[in-house]
Amino acid sequence: MKKNLQRLASFATFDLPLNIGYNQLLLNTIHKEQTAVIPRWSIEGTRRKLIAHYWYRQVLYHFLSLFGIALLIVLPFTPYMTSPRKNVAL
Repeated sequence: MKKNLQRLASFATFDLPLNIGYNQLLLNTIHKEQTAVIPRWSIEGTRRKLIAHYWYRQVLYHFLSLFGIALLIVLPFTPYMTSPRKNVAL
């Protein structure tokens, strides 16, 4: 439970991608997976996959979660979500 809470706090503050230990672990994991498939896999390819992982997974999830939270906060207060009102002639 504590580990999940730490991950959530790390995700909310967006400091996980800046953690050197996390980046080294991810780099080693990606490199081992790719060298198992392609024996002559270069470290430059691993570096590019790590950058793609950052942009397509970390940044995208962070943006979508912030956008979703904002949408959930604002949506109940919009006039489209309230009960329909009858048109009353003045």
